[in-house]
Amino acid sequence: MAPPVKRRRRKLPPKEVVCPFDAATLDKSLDYKWVGFISKFRSTQGKLISRKRTGLNKQHQKQLIVAIKRARFMGLLGYVGS
Repeated sequence: MAPPVKRRRRKLPPKEVVCPFDAATLDKSLDYKWVGFISKFRSTQGKLISRKRTGLNKQHQKQLIVAIKRARFMGLLGYVGS
């Protein structure tokens, strides 16, 4: 009996992901007081969502993480999901 044939997946070219903050041309850095906006980038369990899923670039992802951590410390956001 012949060995099974391995099928190769065709690699698709990577999609160009545009950072939502670059598209919106934010003139300010992210602020921890924007609780409604920041909470979109958390999972239902309260975890931070990765860059791969949010589409943010490195600089904006770092600003977002710092803003979420500050909002948690100030008591504006919870540490666990709601």
